[in-house]
Amino acid sequence: MGLEGDVSRKEDWTRVVREATERFGGAPAILANIAGLSVVDDTLDPLDEGQARRMVEVNQMGPALGMAAVLPVMIAAGRAKVVNISSGRRLIPRLRDRDSRGLASWVAS
Repeated sequence: MGLEGDVSRKEDWTRVVREATERFGGAPAILANIAGLSVVDDTLDPLDEGQARRMVEVNQMGPALGMAAVLPVMIAAGRAKVVNISSGRRLIPRLRDRDSRGLASWVAS
Protein backbone atom coordinates (compact mmCIF):
# COMPACT_ATOMS: atom_id res chain seq x y z
CA MET A 1 0.00 0.00 0.00
CA GLY A 2 2.97 2.30 0.54
CA LEU A 3 4.98 4.19 -2.03
CA GLU A 4 8.76 4.20 -2.02
CA GLY A 5 11.08 7.11 -2.67
CA ASP A 6 14.10 9.04 -1.46
CA VAL A 7 12.80 12.09 0.42
CA SER A 8 15.89 14.07 -0.52
CA ARG A 9 15.12 13.82 -4.26
CA LYS A 10 12.64 16.22 -5.87
CA GLU A 11 11.86 13.80 -8.70
CA ASP A 12 10.94 11.06 -6.21
CA TRP A 13 8.50 13.39 -4.45
CA THR A 14 6.94 14.37 -7.79
CA ARG A 15 6.49 10.71 -8.71
CA VAL A 16 5.13 9.68 -5.30
CA VAL A 17 2.57 12.51 -5.25
CA ARG A 18 1.44 11.60 -8.78
CA GLU A 19 1.20 7.87 -7.94
CA ALA A 20 -0.64 8.54 -4.67
CA THR A 21 -3.13 10.80 -6.43
CA GLU A 22 -3.75 8.15 -9.09
CA ARG A 23 -3.84 5.18 -6.72
CA PHE A 24 -6.08 6.71 -4.08
CA GLY A 25 -8.36 8.66 -6.40
CA GLY A 26 -7.50 12.22 -5.47
CA ALA A 27 -5.17 14.56 -3.71
CA PRO A 28 -3.67 13.45 -0.40
CA ALA A 29 -5.51 14.91 2.58
CA ILE A 30 -2.42 15.15 4.78
CA LEU A 31 1.36 15.11 4.58
CA ALA A 32 3.19 14.02 7.72
CA ASN A 33 6.93 14.66 7.77
CA ILE A 34 7.89 12.41 10.65
CA ALA A 35 10.98 10.54 9.50
CA GLY A 36 14.56 11.56 9.89
CA LEU A 37 18.08 10.25 9.75
CA SER A 38 20.50 9.93 12.64
CA VAL A 39 23.82 8.16 13.11
CA VAL A 40 25.30 6.95 16.39
CA ASP A 41 28.82 8.11 17.25
CA ASP A 42 28.67 11.04 14.83
CA THR A 43 31.34 13.53 15.88
CA LEU A 44 32.78 16.78 14.62
CA ASP A 45 36.36 15.62 15.12
CA PRO A 46 36.72 14.23 12.59
CA LEU A 47 33.62 15.34 10.69
CA ASP A 48 32.30 12.87 8.14
CA GLU A 49 31.22 15.49 5.62
CA GLY A 50 29.34 13.05 3.39
CA GLN A 51 27.36 11.71 6.33
CA ALA A 52 26.60 15.23 7.57
CA ARG A 53 25.42 16.34 4.11
CA ARG A 54 23.15 13.29 3.80
CA MET A 55 21.52 14.12 7.13
CA VAL A 56 20.84 17.68 5.98
CA GLU A 57 19.44 16.41 2.67
CA VAL A 58 17.07 14.02 4.43
CA ASN A 59 16.22 15.98 7.61
CA GLN A 60 15.94 19.50 6.16
CA MET A 61 15.44 19.21 2.42
CA GLY A 62 13.16 16.16 2.58
CA PRO A 63 10.28 17.94 4.32
CA ALA A 64 10.71 21.08 2.19
CA LEU A 65 10.68 19.10 -1.07
CA GLY A 66 7.70 17.07 0.10
CA MET A 67 5.67 20.15 0.93
CA ALA A 68 6.61 21.80 -2.37
CA ALA A 69 5.49 18.70 -4.28
CA VAL A 70 2.20 18.04 -2.52
CA LEU A 71 0.84 21.46 -1.54
CA PRO A 72 -0.22 22.55 -5.07
CA VAL A 73 -2.25 19.32 -5.42
CA MET A 74 -3.76 19.69 -1.96
CA ILE A 75 -4.64 23.36 -2.43
CA ALA A 76 -6.22 22.66 -5.82
CA ALA A 77 -8.39 20.02 -4.12
CA GLY A 78 -9.39 22.50 -1.42
CA ARG A 79 -7.68 20.73 1.44
CA ALA A 80 -4.17 20.94 2.80
CA LYS A 81 -2.82 19.72 6.12
CA VAL A 82 0.89 19.37 6.82
CA VAL A 83 2.37 18.04 10.05
CA ASN A 84 6.10 18.48 10.65
CA ILE A 85 7.68 16.72 13.62
CA SER A 86 11.30 17.62 14.24
CA SER A 87 12.17 14.95 16.78
CA GLY A 88 10.65 12.38 19.05
CA ARG A 89 13.94 11.83 20.87
CA ARG A 90 12.61 13.06 24.21
CA LEU A 91 9.74 10.56 23.99
CA ILE A 92 12.06 7.53 23.76
CA PRO A 93 12.94 6.47 27.32
CA ARG A 94 16.43 5.13 26.50
CA LEU A 95 17.34 8.43 24.75
CA ARG A 96 15.41 10.94 26.87
CA ASP A 97 18.05 11.44 29.54
CA ARG A 98 21.08 10.97 27.30
CA ASP A 99 23.09 13.99 26.20
CA SER A 100 23.72 14.70 22.53
CA ARG A 101 27.35 13.58 22.33
CA GLY A 102 27.87 11.54 19.19
CA LEU A 103 24.93 13.16 17.41
CA ALA A 104 26.65 16.26 15.99
CA SER A 105 25.29 16.20 12.43
CA TRP A 106 21.80 15.18 13.57
CA VAL A 107 21.65 18.07 16.04
CA ALA A 108 22.87 20.49 13.34
CA SER A 109 20.29 19.24 10.86
